[in-house]
Amino acid sequence: MKPLLLAVLVGGLLAIGGCIPQGGDPKLTSFSFQGGSCGAGEGKVEVAPQPGALVFSGQFAAPSPCHRLKAVLQKIASQHQIVLSILLEEPLDPCAQCLALIPYSGRIEGLGTGRWHVRVYHQDREVLQGEFNVPASP
Repeated sequence: MKPLLLAVLVGGLLAIGGCIPQGGDPKLTSFSFQGGSCGAGEGKVEVAPQPGALVFSGQFAAPSPCHRLKAVLQKIASQHQIVLSILLEEPLDPCAQCLALIPYSGRIEGLGTGRWHVRVYHQDREVLQGEFNVPASP
C-alpha cells in the first residue's frame, strides 16, 4: 500500500511541476549598432516575442554620432524578469558634437515559455517597461 501511495504522490507532484512556468536561462546572443546621424529625436525601443526569445531594436539619443553602444543583460529567470541596459561607450576618434540617434538591435534567447516582465534602460533612463508572452520553442 505504501509504494502505491508514494507513486500517486510523485505522479501528482510531477503533474503540478509541469504546470509551473520554467525560467529558462536568458542570454544576450546578439547585439549590434550602426553609426548614428545628427538629428533631433528621443531614444526609443521596441521588443517582440518569438519562440523562446525576444528580439529588440531601438534608437539611442547620444551626444555625438560616433559614440559606441554596449548592451548588458540582467535577469531574474525564476521570476521571469529581464533588465536590458544600453550603455554609451566613448568614441574611438574625435567627432562632431550634436544630438545623434544611434540605431541598435539584438536578440535574447533561452527564455522559458510564459509572460516575461521586461525593462529597458538607456544609461539610467527607463525607455520601456512591459510584459511579453514568449511562446514555446519548436
